[in-house]
Amino acid sequence: LCQALLMGEKMERFHVLALDKKGKLLGHSCVSSGDDGETAVYPRIIVQVLLRFGAGACVLAHNHPSGELRPSQADIRLTKALAQMIQPLDITLSDHVIVGGDEVFSFAREGLLSQDFVGEHG
Repeated sequence: LCQALLMGEKMERFHVLALDKKGKLLGHSCVSSGDDGETAVYPRIIVQVLLRFGAGACVLAHNHPSGELRPSQADIRLTKALAQMIQPLDITLSDHVIVGGDEVFSFAREGLLSQDFVGEHG
């Protein structure tokens, strides 16, 4: 679904997929659109979307129109901050996916959503 939403986009877009605790899609929303190099993402907006859908879990998804798959430092900071922000709300961050060209980078697959990662500050 993430690839279908973002593949071929010329501008950076950031989507939130709201899931129930079993991983069933409850809904999704594009929370930010930017230029070809970045987009401003506000964690407060993401939390509002998740609460509106009654999510128990979520997947973040955005694209890098350049085709670069590696997460930027801003991507990493946002992922950590959001994971920490939604934890007290009993919402799990299941993954953060970056679509670049026809390839996908998954924070979960790369082990970047572990408690060690999320708990680190910086």
